[in-house]
Amino acid sequence: MLKILLKNRFLALVDQFTGQSKGKKAASIGAKAVMVILGILVIVGVFFLMNALLGNMCAAFIQGGVAWLFFAFVAIFEVIISLLLTLFYAQGAVFEAKDNELLLSMPIPPSAILASRMGTLYFLNLFISLATLGGAGYTFVNNGGTLGTASILILALCILLLPLFCTMLSCLVGWLVSFITRHMRNKTPIQLALYLIGFGAFYFGMQNINEKLKALQTDPEGLLQAFRTWLYPFQSLGRAVAEGNFLQMLIFAACCIIPFSIVYYILSASFISIVTARSSAKKATYEATELKGSSVVSALTKKDLTRFFNSSSYMFNAGLGLLYTIGMALLALINGDSITKGLVDQATGTGDVGAAMNVINAFLLSLVAGVTSISAVSLSAEAKNLWILKSMPVRAKEVLTAKFMSHFVLAGPASILASILYLISSLTRGVSPDALSIAVLFLLPLAANLFCALSGVVFNLFYGKMDYPNITKATKSAASIVPMLILLVVIGLPGAIWIMALKDAGLSIQLMGIITTVFVVILDALMYVFLGSAAAQKRWDVLGNQ
Repeated sequence: MLKILLKNRFLALVDQFTGQSKGKKAASIGAKAVMVILGILVIVGVFFLMNALLGNMCAAFIQGGVAWLFFAFVAIFEVIISLLLTLFYAQGAVFEAKDNELLLSMPIPPSAILASRMGTLYFLNLFISLATLGGAGYTFVNNGGTLGTASILILALCILLLPLFCTMLSCLVGWLVSFITRHMRNKTPIQLALYLIGFGAFYFGMQNINEKLKALQTDPEGLLQAFRTWLYPFQSLGRAVAEGNFLQMLIFAACCIIPFSIVYYILSASFISIVTARSSAKKATYEATELKGSSVVSALTKKDLTRFFNSSSYMFNAGLGLLYTIGMALLALINGDSITKGLVDQATGTGDVGAAMNVINAFLLSLVAGVTSISAVSLSAEAKNLWILKSMPVRAKEVLTAKFMSHFVLAGPASILASILYLISSLTRGVSPDALSIAVLFLLPLAANLFCALSGVVFNLFYGKMDYPNITKATKSAASIVPMLILLVVIGLPGAIWIMALKDAGLSIQLMGIITTVFVVILDALMYVFLGSAAAQKRWDVLGNQ
């Protein structure tokens, strides 16, 4: 029975990654082969990327006589990455799967159901382990390290063992999230908060690698003591691989297998009560109030915003640029523009760009606008519900306008707030910007956000897919990337032309900013006109019928 359950879970996982939805033909052999090839390419890409990013750190550890510390650090980051990527899969697939009650009604042991769920979770973690620990081995050898036969064998075993620890951790946190959200009417805030906390911890850790290296040189005992105590399992892994130490290998194996077995036993014993627990969240009560009329565009915009705020995956994948926009401005207000100014000085060779920093920041805000892709997947997010919109007595222009407005009503205020923070930052540093610089600081990012909103709808109208199985798949599709790449050309190309040619010709960066703003506004106007044209209406009529 367990074999059948595992096979079904793996097939469902493969179909999910190949984009198949329920009721359609399972992924073909060709699609599975393409997925395998892409997986191999991803692993190879991670190998080279890890060597490029962590090669210097690895060499420093080898020269310092603590080569094991490199594998320990990589293992820690693998645990963090695995938790970020599989946490909500564990919550949904293990504890909140829609077929849990159906399977429990059959003569199937709960332990077998849980094992099949955790088996697919282990497989995902195994892929991450192969990419990260395998990449660590490649980086280690490529930077002067030596791995003997025993070390290679131990590394292969660690690649198999560490996913057990990651699976155990994902299940525990996934159960905790499931328990909390059962007592909440709206699950989105807690899920989004966990996303942000996790990624914040990951970025914080990556940014502090250099500080840890310096600490290792000045006070190595303080860092090493942490690995001797509460990070001891990772020290065992590092020493086992770097030294070919089978005793440390057995200690690490025990640190993975014993906790995993305990968690599996506890969850298996209480699996029925966990998955059949009723939600205690207070249900919304209807209160009769006076209905207020609104325009079609306003009503459709509110509908799209409701979908956005009710889906943590939609908010995180498509709205992360909003946080980046405000976060960059807050960082500039707190720490100044020293980093940005230094990079611009090197690129332009001017040596003093203080007076033009507002224009430069306007270009940066405009580029970051492309990370927000709310409108780029707004049509694909309709999926099977598209027929409801098409059956309404509304024109394509009204629907498409609501799609880009749901993007702009969020991105526009964030852009204005960021511009205000940048302006305050420049004033507190004693820089008095001129009128042109202030105009560019506010107008260019607004125009860029509007461009991203409009181009996302246009691209999604022509090239979006309407058969995604869920909104998460839609937000991770190519439709979310293309508008960002187009915006990169529209905003980045004028800046590059100014640096390479027009700067020496005497054209000020303020004037270049005004020219770029006008250019983007013209493109915005053309796209807006197109959305109300007969061509857009014709495309809307056939959308979803292919």
